[in-house]
Amino acid sequence: EATIKDQEAIREISEELEESHAQEEKQWRSDLYKKETEMLNREGELANAQLKISDQDKTILQFRDLVSKLQREVAKLREAHMEESSKLAELDSREKNLLSMNQQLQSQIVKGTFAEISQQIHIIKVNEAQLQMEFMRAFIPDKIFQADNEAIRVVMSSKRIAAKCDIMRHHLQKVYKNDDIIANHGKLF
Repeated sequence: EATIKDQEAIREISEELEESHAQEEKQWRSDLYKKETEMLNREGELANAQLKISDQDKTILQFRDLVSKLQREVAKLREAHMEESSKLAELDSREKNLLSMNQQLQSQIVKGTFAEISQQIHIIKVNEAQLQMEFMRAFIPDKIFQADNEAIRVVMSSKRIAAKCDIMRHHLQKVYKNDDIIANHGKLF
């Protein structure tokens, strides 16, 4: 009779453990789904930022075309009114203003692009760090976590480097418009 009671007690403990395990698994799946959703949202934000940069690049190209047209007009006016020194001085003044505006705009563009790239790199780092910690703490015991942490950091670091290279490749492709060389290499990873 004592053996039967012991077996019943063991069976009850086993059922409680299975129920507890099922609840924990359900919670982990829920947490993983939330994190995947959050990651998809971050990717959407990154895509929106890239679209915004693309629109800004189009605006810059239009401004450059306008500046180049204005510079050609200045050159024509200079040739037509070469005899009149007062008009020549006025044209020189216009050209200097246009060049100054162009330099100021280019400086602002560089600053804006740098800020966008920095923000994207920061988002990538934050997402990687969050994912790394979630996966580590949720599924790996502390002893194994400490032993395998270095290998995981190497993988995360290589993903971060690849993402940064893709960002720079995309930026260089826009700035230098060298589609033939850069496009042949495609994405890095």
